[in-house]
Amino acid sequence: MNFLLNRDPMQYPTLARVAHAHAPHPWTSMESHLSAPLGQASCSDDEFIALLEAYRDSGGLARAREVRAQIGRQCETTLVMLANWIVRRQVVCFVWQSKMWLPLFQFDRTSMTPKPGLAEVLSELTPTYADWELAKWFVCPQPELADQTPAATITGNPSAVLRVARNDSQVIRH
Repeated sequence: MNFLLNRDPMQYPTLARVAHAHAPHPWTSMESHLSAPLGQASCSDDEFIALLEAYRDSGGLARAREVRAQIGRQCETTLVMLANWIVRRQVVCFVWQSKMWLPLFQFDRTSMTPKPGLAEVLSELTPTYADWELAKWFVCPQPELADQTPAATITGNPSAVLRVARNDSQVIRH
């Protein structure tokens, strides 16, 4: 299914409210999470198109509403589940033109749950990378991964992607 052709003019306005209301702890609200984490700057149309192209080989990008619809085929609590993943930064998600976008590489296509190993990689990177930077990181070829991208490698070798993430986050922190 081509998620990018499935355009729905409606935004997903209740996601923040639902995520905040159902969070078991006082998590950051969706609005503050998406506004500008770590000084995130807005990106140009050209940068979004480049990111869209970069993710094409690993499954593409989809808006949060489309991901939720795919998850909905698997479970009834999709809105809360997806909102919690986004708020807790357990999945890669970024905002462009007031819409939330998620790379599809990170989901097991059968269960629509985050792939094994993704949580560990994100726990290394989210303290130092803003949402856009994180999305770009996963499509940058890495010498340690035989010049493959983390998005292309995580399914077959999540431990190698984790090593690269640890190295990168340590370099940035120091």
